Amino acid sequence: SSLSIPSLDVPAEGGPFQIEYTIENPVANATLSAKCNDSWITDIDTKTAGVISFNVTKNETAEKREAIIEVSYADIQPAPSFTAKQAARPEEDLEGG
Repeated sequence: SSLSIPSLDVPAEGGPFQIEYTIENPVANATLSAKCNDSWITDIDTKTAGVISFNVTKNETAEKREAIIEVSYADIQPAPSFTAKQAARPEEDLEGG
C-alpha cells in the first residue's frame, strides 16, 4: 500500500479544514488514524474515508508556523505525514501598528 497526502496552506484565521488522501492498494479492514503534536491543530477526525478533517487555531502571532500531522495506516512504513502551513497574522491586525 502507499498513501499520498498533499500539504495544506491555511490562512491566519484558522478554522475547520479537511484534506483528501488517496490510498493505493488499500488493506482490507485497516483503519487510518492521524495525530499532531502541535497544540494549534485540534479535533483531528479520520472517520470519513478519504478525508482527514481537523481544526486550526487562529494564529495570533506575526510568525508563520507549520505543523506535521502524522498518519498511520495498516503497516505502511515510514508512516506518511503531511504539513499544515499557517500564515502569520496580517500586519494591520497588530496593535499599535
